[in-house]
Amino acid sequence: MGGGGTVYQGVYMNANITNLSNQTMAIYVPAEYFTTDAEGNVTGINHEGAAGGYTADTAPIVYLNECGGWKSSSPRSCDTSYIEQGMIYVTAGARSRDAVSEDGTTRTGKAPTQMADLKSGIIELRANGDVIPGDKDKIVSVGYNILLAAQALGKDIDYHLVWDMGHGSNEGTSTGTFIEWINEICAGE
Repeated sequence: MGGGGTVYQGVYMNANITNLSNQTMAIYVPAEYFTTDAEGNVTGINHEGAAGGYTADTAPIVYLNECGGWKSSSPRSCDTSYIEQGMIYVTAGARSRDAVSEDGTTRTGKAPTQMADLKSGIIELRANGDVIPGDKDKIVSVGYNILLAAQALGKDIDYHLVWDMGHGSNEGTSTGTFIEWINEICAGE
């Protein structure tokens, strides 16, 4: 990837924020997918821009879910291996049983807030397609339930194959890396 990437940080996931650290997301986008002015400010989507075999319109969106153990999560730093492959990388926070309001006085995270927050993030991605590149029909949720996410795309996935992949982009097996697997399931859709 040539010129780095663009980061949208602190994107609110809905209008009713009760916990700022858990109800935001960070969106990492390959620089090739944007047009910029002379100062380097983003001015729009470069629909002809290509990175890693994708364009701004065909790139899958990798949506990180790190809410294991029904605990709250906050957006994480970027796994650049996805960006290098031309994918959009989103890391979203979500409230759960341990979440409290900003002033620390009210519990804000009981079921089903975690799912509602993660769903709100996807709704925001789709609603802002005019400013956020990527194929909104190829959002792949990764994290603690990647098998179900792939099956939601209509794929017949072998559980043992997914488990053997190591659940991470830096670990490979004889069947390839996790990123190659995402490329494979998103190909031709």
